[in-house]
Amino acid sequence: MKTLIAYVSKYGTTRECATRLQELLGPDAGLADLNEAPKTDVSGYDLVVIGSPVYMGKIQKGARNFCKKNCARLLEKRVAFFVCGFSEKDQAMKCLAGQVPEELLNKAAAIGHFGGEVRPEKAKFIDKVFLEKVQQDETLHYEIDTAAIKAFCEALSGE
Repeated sequence: MKTLIAYVSKYGTTRECATRLQELLGPDAGLADLNEAPKTDVSGYDLVVIGSPVYMGKIQKGARNFCKKNCARLLEKRVAFFVCGFSEKDQAMKCLAGQVPEELLNKAAAIGHFGGEVRPEKAKFIDKVFLEKVQQDETLHYEIDTAAIKAFCEALSGE
C-alpha cells in the first residue's frame, strides 16, 4: 500500500515520529514536510497519514490547511492522524476536533498520540520560556512514545 506521511514539525519531534513511522511502514511509505511542500499531491497514495505537534491546544496551521485544501481527495483515501505534544492523550486528541474537517476525522483508520520531547536548543525565546514552565510540571511525560507509534502502525496494517 503506497503511503504518504505528511507532517508539520516545529522543533523536530514530529519529524522524528514521522520518520520512525515511515521505517515501520516500509519502503512504500514516503514523507512530506508540509512546511517545505504545502502543496503536496496526495493523488498517488492509498493511505495518507497526517501528523502535527500540538501547541497551545492547536495543531499547526500547515496541517490544518493541508486537510482543508485536500479534504475531497482525502475522503477518497484511507487517512490517519497523529499528534505530538506534552498534553494528556485525550486532551491532545480533542485538539483535532474543530481543526480538521469532521468527515476526515470520522473516516480515520487510526488516530495516535506519540508524546513529545523538550528541545529548548531549537526553540525561540518565547517558546523557551514556555518549555521551562512545562518542564516544571511533573505530571507530564517528556519523551516520544515508541510503543504508541508501533501500535498506530499495527492498527493501520490490521485493516
